[in-house]
Amino acid sequence: MEAQENAGNASARNTAGTNNAAADECLTVKEFARKHKLSDDYARKLFEHEPGVLKFTKPHRNTRKRPYVTLRIPKEVINRVLERIRGK
Repeated sequence: MEAQENAGNASARNTAGTNNAAADECLTVKEFARKHKLSDDYARKLFEHEPGVLKFTKPHRNTRKRPYVTLRIPKEVINRVLERIRGK
């Protein structure tokens, strides 16, 4: 009986780990910039209009101010941009 319960807990942990795998495949602008020794501003400009980048927008209460945008960059997009840059 205990073996079945432990097996069930292990599969639950594996399922939870799978959900985190998608999050682990993305980098923030700051993480990318540090890894490639670039400024945060330059890294943001590289990816802000790139297809496939996840954009999380929080509108500002005052409509005259710009919204707060958080970017998450999937590794596939990073590889595509780096190949394009290296090809130049």
